[in-house]
Amino acid sequence: MSEKKQFANDIAISTRIRLARNVMGIPFPGNMSDESAEQISKNVREAMLNPALEEYRFHYIDMRDITEVQRMSLVERHLISPDLGKHPHSGVLISNDETISVMINEEDHLRIQCILQGFALHDGYVLADKIDEILQVKIDYAFSDKYGYLTSCPTNVGTAMRAGVMIHIPALVLKSQLNIVASMASKYGLTIRGIYGEGSAALGDLFQISNQNSLGLSEDEIIQNLHAVTKEIIKMERMERNELLIDSEDEIKDKVYRAYGILANAHMISTQEAMKLLSIVRMGIDLNVIDRVPAETLNHLMINIQPATLTLMYQIDSDEKTRDIFRSEYIHDVLNNPN
Repeated sequence: MSEKKQFANDIAISTRIRLARNVMGIPFPGNMSDESAEQISKNVREAMLNPALEEYRFHYIDMRDITEVQRMSLVERHLISPDLGKHPHSGVLISNDETISVMINEEDHLRIQCILQGFALHDGYVLADKIDEILQVKIDYAFSDKYGYLTSCPTNVGTAMRAGVMIHIPALVLKSQLNIVASMASKYGLTIRGIYGEGSAALGDLFQISNQNSLGLSEDEIIQNLHAVTKEIIKMERMERNELLIDSEDEIKDKVYRAYGILANAHMISTQEAMKLLSIVRMGIDLNVIDRVPAETLNHLMINIQPATLTLMYQIDSDEKTRDIFRSEYIHDVLNNPN
C-alpha cells in the first residue's frame, strides 16, 4: 500500500459503487406482478452462474426466508439497502467475502453493489462493471439512447450509478464544519448522508458522500468529481486534527484515553454512545495518541455492535438493556484481544 493511499484510508473507511438496472418491458418493482418478480429473480440468479464469477462463491438469500433481525443485520453490514424486502419476491446474492451484493427486486429490478475497504473508487467501479457486463449478456436491460439506463427513481437515470465513500470526520464535526463540507460537495453534484445513506443518522462521525444524480454525466466524471471532493475533505479533516493536537494536545489525549477507558470498563453501553467513543479512539489512533488497538479492529467493532448484528451474534433477546450489556462485554473482549 502506498503512503498516499494510507493517508486516505485513515479517513476514507470504505468505498461503494452501486449500479441500478431494470429489465426491458417489465414494470418497475412497485407495479410489477408476482410472476414477473419471480421470473426476474430466476433470470438474475441463472445469469450469475458464470465461470468468471466462481471465485466469489455467491450465495442467495430470499428475503421471505429470514427474520426481521437477520434482514436488519444485512442492512447494518451494508450488504443490502433498508428498502430491500418490501417487495415479497426480493432477495440478494452475496459474495463469500461480502464485497459484492446483487439485490433483486428492490426499488429497481436489480442493483449491483461493490464495497471495498478504504479509498478505492476505481477498483470498486471495475469490479461492479465486471458483474454488470456478465449480467447484461443474458438480461435485456431497459436502456434509452437519449436518457441512458431507465430507473424507478428519476435521479438515477443515466449511468444509474451511485458512487460513495464512507468518511470518518470527527475533527470537522467537533469544529462545526459540516455545513462547509456539504456546501462544497453540492457544488459538484454530491451530497452528504448518514451512515446508512439517505434519511439515516450519522453515527460515530461517519458520513457517506455520494453523487446525487447520474443523468448527463459519465461514470468517469462521477468518479472524478467524487474523488476530488473526497480528497479535499480528507485534507480539511487532517488539517483540523493537527490543529486540535497542536492547540489542545493534553485535552485531546485526555478525551481519547477517557473514551478508551469507558469502552474497556463499562457494564452497559448503548449503540450511540459506543459509536461516539469508538470515533474518538479511532481519531486518537490516527493521531498516534494511542496504539492499543488497530484501526481496522475498530472498523469491525462499529459494525458488529449494531443492534441486529449483536443480537444474532449472541443469540439474545432483542430488548435494549440486554443488548447494552452484551455490547459492553463484546467490546471488552475485542479490546483485550485486538488481533
